[in-house]
Amino acid sequence: MKRRDFLKSSLATALGLGAGLPFLKAGALDSKPPNIILIMADDLGWGDLGCYGNPWVKTPVIDQLARNGLRFKQFYVNSSLCSPSRTAFLTGRFPSELSVFNVYGHEEADDQQGMADFLSPDLPMLSKGLRQLGYHTAHVGK
Repeated sequence: MKRRDFLKSSLATALGLGAGLPFLKAGALDSKPPNIILIMADDLGWGDLGCYGNPWVKTPVIDQLARNGLRFKQFYVNSSLCSPSRTAFLTGRFPSELSVFNVYGHEEADDQQGMADFLSPDLPMLSKGLRQLGYHTAHVGK
């Protein structure tokens, strides 16, 4: 996929997520949308993978994915903690807006911090927006 095509489909996705996707359908893109694999790993820096130049750590499968796809070299992580950063990534909102200030833990600890025990299923989510564009989504891990 060419960079321009990726940007066009990314922009359509982002606009659709922000506006509830009233005007986009899976057929609205010029061609079949690309496969998307998003990998979130705790305590993994940008220089820890072979595809970003690490000469010692061998990551051949991720390196192959990077060769055949897109690598992002500029980004911002909304939090250094897993629960708030995943909240921001999945919802596109600041974690503090959703009362996610720390790592999800025991109900008692969450209650003391004013945190819910889970994200509301009514929130806009990246996976919901992608499904509305015709993607099949899955979540593996945390």
